[in-house]
Amino acid sequence: MGFYHIADEPAIEINPVHANFYQERACTYSVLELLSEDLGNYDVILLNSPNGDIECFGKNSWYEYQPEKLIENGWEKYEKDFIKIWLSTNINVDLLIQSIFWLIIISFIPKTKEKKFDKIFLFSLLNTCLFYLHIVGEKGFYKNLTREYDIQLVSREFNGDLYFENYFLYLYLMTIFLISFIFIYLAESRFKNFLNYLPFVFLFYGTYASLNLNFYLILFSMLGLYSIYEKHLNMKITLLYLGFSVFWLLNLNNKDINFDVDKLRGFINSSQSTTSLIFWVLVYYLIVNGVIFLIKESKENFDSIIFRRNLLISSSLITLLGLSAAINKLSNYISFYFLGLNKYGMRSLQSVEGNTWRGLAPSAEGMGEFYAFVILFSIIYSYEKKLNFSFLEIFLLLFPVIGLARSNNFAAISSLAVIIFIYFLNKKTKSKKTIPLFLFAIVTVSVLIYTQFFREFSYNYLSSNILYEGVQASEINHDMSTNQDGESQAQLANYQYILEIPQEKANLSSSLRFLIENYTYGYNIKYIPSINSVINVGSYFINRSEKWGIFFAKYDPSLSEILLGYGPQQFTDYYFAHPTKYNFGLFLPHSTFLSYLIFFGLIGMSIILYLIFKVLLNQQNSLALYFITYFLLNFIKSDSLLYLPNLLLIVLIIHFPYSSKDKTSKNYIE
Repeated sequence: MGFYHIADEPAIEINPVHANFYQERACTYSVLELLSEDLGNYDVILLNSPNGDIECFGKNSWYEYQPEKLIENGWEKYEKDFIKIWLSTNINVDLLIQSIFWLIIISFIPKTKEKKFDKIFLFSLLNTCLFYLHIVGEKGFYKNLTREYDIQLVSREFNGDLYFENYFLYLYLMTIFLISFIFIYLAESRFKNFLNYLPFVFLFYGTYASLNLNFYLILFSMLGLYSIYEKHLNMKITLLYLGFSVFWLLNLNNKDINFDVDKLRGFINSSQSTTSLIFWVLVYYLIVNGVIFLIKESKENFDSIIFRRNLLISSSLITLLGLSAAINKLSNYISFYFLGLNKYGMRSLQSVEGNTWRGLAPSAEGMGEFYAFVILFSIIYSYEKKLNFSFLEIFLLLFPVIGLARSNNFAAISSLAVIIFIYFLNKKTKSKKTIPLFLFAIVTVSVLIYTQFFREFSYNYLSSNILYEGVQASEINHDMSTNQDGESQAQLANYQYILEIPQEKANLSSSLRFLIENYTYGYNIKYIPSINSVINVGSYFINRSEKWGIFFAKYDPSLSEILLGYGPQQFTDYYFAHPTKYNFGLFLPHSTFLSYLIFFGLIGMSIILYLIFKVLLNQQNSLALYFITYFLLNFIKSDSLLYLPNLLLIVLIIHFPYSSKDKTSKNYIE
């Protein structure tokens, strides 16, 4: 077993001719044996096969040659030939090995003044019970990975005897318990220093290779349980959340379907069952409260110098390891496994469509936001607190700049530039009219740019382009007439005609129909664009018309669902309830606001925004306004909060200890 196994029969050259040889000798060769026979004549891609047996861990599972795709043979674009080699892993082995590695990483965090945690055994047991719900609720996901899947702690054999040999479940539960217990043991002497090292969650992403689970879910759920125990709760919010939870559970339509989590793995519900929904409702509440609990308990030990340095180190290592993974196939696989990535890192230094390069990250946009925040924090916070940069920190700052440029996240780059400009403008002038005038100037310039460079698009087209894309994405079962050019009424954007088609044939989602009706029959004031039209126009300039059109084509909520949502991390009903032309593949809303509209509805979204603005008003330091505004601007067009590290970061920024006294890094115990 393992990466260092030496087979009795030596491996042979990696090439297309030897595909049968390796297919017939599965569970024989370690990754090092395989790569020793890679002569560099073919592109070799290492992949993870999570359904392997324990004895096959780290060995070859399958071998496949993919011939080149030629345009003349009917392919849309040319692709070079390559060889895929799957390496076998196992759910329980992955859970154990990856957890041990990440716990060792945590042990390197310097110790501080000790915090005593009571009843560690009891809370570890409670956390284990919570994650038992996960393995039970998402059976569709795990049954496809292992034939050993069994959720019965105790069962009976045919003769009536009790059966206690469900080792799959016992190992899983034992590992969760040990992770919880060891984490709190490590945390007792390091807890008050965790906040300073939180930036490293973007480097060690924490997603298990063969589970729909993230390491930080286990950790912060433990802290969330302690926040309840130590009464670090907002009872009003807790009761509101409880009310929402009751609605989500009562409204749930249990279906035996499995949502393809793809790059969202580790932080999204793959099933549509009561048990899985209960798990994600509880775990979302606990991790948010766990982060807030951590901030409140450790804010006195917050060291802005260490935090800034760790932001720079983390972002620099992400960039460097991303480059390494793109150059070396073994580095790519090791990074995926030991960093806990949702998705394999880029296998080339070449940018993809849209000129974006995501490196190790599952999303170029999400990582671009992080890079830009590192730059923003380093500049603004350092200037505000009068913190000097060392030569090393100036050098490290180059890497997030490079990463941001490669990610090509225009929203992050532009919002970074605007907020930095406004910050220093506000510092240099005492006039309260300066910023409003500056924003008015931006709007005016934008309008002028549109009139000069985008005249080929009429306002009528731009004011309905989301609706147009939504109609094109809908499955309209109606024989529509065409004009002399062969264009249908849908292609011509004849919305009045489409609304007159019977609903069972038009097959429009409730949200898309509402928007079209509002656009067609809504009350409009002459020369003043409606909110509907403004959003449509805006979507074009941020390249979201098609994405949001597909979203509204799929989003088919009832009135109660649009008000209260489906529940946190619950995409399944949204994705499968209403058929469209995009029923396969991962088509995300491409807006955090739209994602959270699915999760929490309009009322939930309003409450969240109210709480954010309430925190802003209570902040004595104006820096919170700049940082939170930066994220809110980016959330318009990115799905970054679908990734756990990004959620942890925004919760941190909202509750950030802006008014804390800066430390000198001398109070830590080595």
